[in-house]
Amino acid sequence: MRKSVSLLIVALFSLIVFADEFEIAQAALRDGLWDLARYHAEKSEGENSKLVILESFAMEGDWHKVLDNLEAWNYPEGELYRLYQSAALLRTGDIINAEEQLRDLNFAEEANARFAARIKSEIEITKAQYDKAFAFLEESKAEDWGSLLIKASLLSKLDKANAALDIYKTLAVSSTVPAIVKRVASLKVAISDLKNPEKREVAVKTIKEVVKDAPDSYGAVSSYLELAKMHLDEGAWSSAIAVYEEALGIWPNLIADTEFLEGRGWANLKLGKYEEAISDFTQVDNLSDDKETKSLALLKLADALSASGRGSEAMNQYHVIRDKFPDTVAAKRLRNYLKLRELEVIGRDAFHEYRFADAAEAFDKIAEADNDLTLKMSYFKVLCLYGQGRDAEAEALAKKLAEEKRDEKVRTDSILWLAKVAYNRGDWDEAESLFSRYVREIPLAGEAPYALLWAARAAFSAGDFSKAISLATSLAANYPESTAVAAALIVQGEALIQLARFDEAILVLERVVMLGDVSESLNLKARTLRADALFALGADNSKRYEDALNLYRDIRDDALISDSDKIVVEYKIARTLEKLKRLEEAIDRYYSNVVLAFHDGAEKGVIYDDEARGSFSKAGFRLANEYESRGRDFQAIKVLTLILTSGVNAQFEAEKQIERIEAKGKFL
Repeated sequence: MRKSVSLLIVALFSLIVFADEFEIAQAALRDGLWDLARYHAEKSEGENSKLVILESFAMEGDWHKVLDNLEAWNYPEGELYRLYQSAALLRTGDIINAEEQLRDLNFAEEANARFAARIKSEIEITKAQYDKAFAFLEESKAEDWGSLLIKASLLSKLDKANAALDIYKTLAVSSTVPAIVKRVASLKVAISDLKNPEKREVAVKTIKEVVKDAPDSYGAVSSYLELAKMHLDEGAWSSAIAVYEEALGIWPNLIADTEFLEGRGWANLKLGKYEEAISDFTQVDNLSDDKETKSLALLKLADALSASGRGSEAMNQYHVIRDKFPDTVAAKRLRNYLKLRELEVIGRDAFHEYRFADAAEAFDKIAEADNDLTLKMSYFKVLCLYGQGRDAEAEALAKKLAEEKRDEKVRTDSILWLAKVAYNRGDWDEAESLFSRYVREIPLAGEAPYALLWAARAAFSAGDFSKAISLATSLAANYPESTAVAAALIVQGEALIQLARFDEAILVLERVVMLGDVSESLNLKARTLRADALFALGADNSKRYEDALNLYRDIRDDALISDSDKIVVEYKIARTLEKLKRLEEAIDRYYSNVVLAFHDGAEKGVIYDDEARGSFSKAGFRLANEYESRGRDFQAIKVLTLILTSGVNAQFEAEKQIERIEAKGKFL
């Protein structure tokens, strides 16, 4: 008996579930659960279940499935089925048959009439007949969210942005529209608010939150590109690049999108990343079949080529635009623009030939002819003034441009130029401040890691070793792929040595040696500094002297070591031998491999650097003092005479020491 009751309950439950399938399908459709709506609609009986299935696919934008189901059902009779078929044909590109499905339809239900009006409106939109499309919507008086979205889009196209925005604002806060619609409307409102400084922060946050939650939402990509465009319009090129890189990470397919490539290329051009800009504009030319898009891309490509010093290639591109796309916007610009570009190429060529006055004259003419180019030409004028030896005028103009807010590239180029000038004259604090400012303002520029490197070098030269370490560390952390990393690690290692943090220095310098693509000179510098750190640790552990000696010998035997470096390393080998209490070996090396080698090399015309000259002097005085301490004044004077006749800065000290020894009147 209990078993029979159980079976009856199951049977009754099954009947209840079966009876509610359509209601569940409707609820799932209302809540945006498209797959569940279909699942329950397919289990339901009646024609209305088919309409739920069609609507669920329509909401997902899978219009091919709408057509497939209609075909599988042998195209059921009824105006609503015709409407779905028309909408699906429209969305899949068959405009003619979409119109045909609407022909001679008389709608018994007002909702179907509104649906038809919306489809007719969208058909007219595909034909760019925006007034006619808007009229269809107005006649239907439709207020459903689908019609409102289309109406807002049409109002935007009809230059009625405020009316469109009102609709989007209403939809964005509505509690009755699907989440997908709220996201679309929110993005539209946020894009509008980007233009208002007081609302911008919230707008940016809205765009990023919507994209994070639903990156495939309609309007998500375009909103991100608008965010980048906002930065472009303000001349904030590095910020624009940052947004483009974020967008590419979210939507990798953007790499083949011409709007994306155009925007990123322009930002790269303004940042001075000319090769990247050339690549982006070349891609636009290759991807697009539209002559307007291609010609504008070629125009910017030519600008990038010109800016990178490839003047003849740039002129070829200008002529291609003029000859191949004569009726385009780009070609019309070129009628005046080409004369200016030719002048710029002439100016650049004159500059590269050191004809600075001629270059300045060409740049002045461009500035007079085009106000938009005034700032750029002013920066070129800075370079010309400096080339003419008019340093004070050049710096004054550069400082003015360094505060210019209207053009990020001109401003940051001026900052970088001032930093280099300050470094060259040994104004280390000013140089470090300007190099660091450049990196803060334009961190994504191709020159940014190198500016950070020079900032670290300036801090080191100023004796601020902690700051040098901090700047070098920042470079390695923020630009790990840059070729400047090896040089920065060397600055860091050298600064650590100055702070007597020898163990840390050794670890840092070992990283340089392990890096794959490091120049021989940097590799040699890193190994030498590492040996110096080992030598310093020898005071507490004589084993470190042995390690330093072995490393110095390896460096000395390097086939690519220069004459100057060989003198320096030989001095360090002798000094290490002395620390190991191998004094006679040390004396022999001080004399044979440092003093005599330097003197003979100088007589043969070898030009030694300051470090080699210093090593020679130190070795000579060390020998002289040793001989004098042994009572061998004659030998001491002979060594000091070698210093006196070698043209080094220590001549005065050598002469005084010779006089002192000779005054003793004792020679062996």
